[in-house]
Parts: sequence; C-alpha cells; structure tokens
Amino acid sequence: MSDVDCRVDEPFAAYDTHRSDGIATLPHGESDVLMRTRTTEELETVAEAARVALASASAEEAPEWTAKTFGDNWIVASSMQDAVLIDLAATVKPDLEVLFLETGYHSSETIGARNEVELVYP
Repeated sequence: MSDVDCRVDEPFAAYDTHRSDGIATLPHGESDVLMRTRTTEELETVAEAARVALASASAEEAPEWTAKTFGDNWIVASSMQDAVLIDLAATVKPDLEVLFLETGYHSSETIGARNEVELVYP
C-alpha cells in the first residue's frame, strides 16, 4: 500500500446544511458535531490520494487507510447484500457505525441481514 498522506485537519461533512459559513451541524448521538463542508478541490485531492494509495491494496488495507485518513470520522454504508465490508471495517474501528437506508422496499431477507449485523456489530 502506498503511503500518501492526505489526513484531513477536520472531519468531513456527510451532507451540507447550506449555512453561509460552510459549517454543517450533524446529529451524532446525544450531541451535535460541527463539520466544515469540503470544497470540490479538497474532495478531489482525497479521491486522488485514495486512488494512488489503494491501487494495489488488499481488502484489509482499505479500512486501515480510511482510519488513517479520516481518523474516527467515518462510517460504512451498506445495502446488507453481505457483511464483508462491515466485518473488515469493524476490525479497524470496533465502534463502527453502519448506515442502512430503510426505503420500505427491502425484502424480508435484507431486513433479516440488517438485524443480524446489528446483533453482531452493536
């Protein structure tokens, strides 16, 4: 794995609340976390660093790079097709948060997988 340093100085915002000061307030447990909205150029820099660093990386190295780059400020989004990515990420970040978008159109098998993942990775 290539050692490209692009560690961010502040957490990345998951979405923008369109405040004029560029700060997004995101709910996080009991309190709110303030996060600065990133510019397109900043996001392109991180994406390019990821491309270089992860080009020949193993599956296990990808979440390690993510933790090194983003610190504790990252989650995994999953459709619950399988839990491989969740399992890999949880080895690096045991308190991993998993985003599952409940659309109301998932099969009972998908909901069952989500429930099982929630039991294994609380």
